[in-house]
Amino acid sequence: MKHLPPVTAGIALISLFVFAYQSSLTGDQRILFILQWGAVPYEITVRDLPPTVPFPIAGTLLTALLLHSGLGHLAVNMTYLGLFGPPVERALGRWRFLALFLLCGIGAGVAQVAAFPVSMFPTIGASGALAGVMAAYVVLFPRVSPRTIVFGVWCVLQVMLALDTLNTVQQWTGGVAAWAHLAGIGLGVFLALLARRWAAFVGSERMPEVSGRAARRAV
Repeated sequence: MKHLPPVTAGIALISLFVFAYQSSLTGDQRILFILQWGAVPYEITVRDLPPTVPFPIAGTLLTALLLHSGLGHLAVNMTYLGLFGPPVERALGRWRFLALFLLCGIGAGVAQVAAFPVSMFPTIGASGALAGVMAAYVVLFPRVSPRTIVFGVWCVLQVMLALDTLNTVQQWTGGVAAWAHLAGIGLGVFLALLARRWAAFVGSERMPEVSGRAARRAV
């Protein structure tokens, strides 16, 4: 953890802390916790109940990024955050990387809500945000082909996690949010291209262009 750049490390630590607290709850308490802090499309679009959180209900699109349905879900996301987060954060800088992560995560949640506006299943997890980070990696480091293969493996793992839902919270959270992942990927590509164009415009030397050096430091 000490070798991770600050934003990547911070996201990982907060996610682990939230999951530890979530795991300390009983079954019913855990379900209520996820329903309260996860992004439930019906609550966002219809909202015929009193607020369950101390801020506008749309804010759950942000808090949902820190929730995970189980240890497997958390382990996969944290592994890929550790692989792809550091090189992208070093290339963009910490604040741009944080903006990328949050915008991709929130955009992924918005896409899922738009696709299923009256669904009662909460959308949780940072998978949409991480899809955006991985897509940004492919744009920023186009010559580092092994990571593209890992990206494909991540997609397969997400499907496997969706199928392996017996006796887990994920069974009633609706499994993998496909629209969220697609939106995250699209936003990641767009924001990374925007960052590269801006770097070229201002003559920044931070952007790695096609060099794989910065990426290999994270392996």
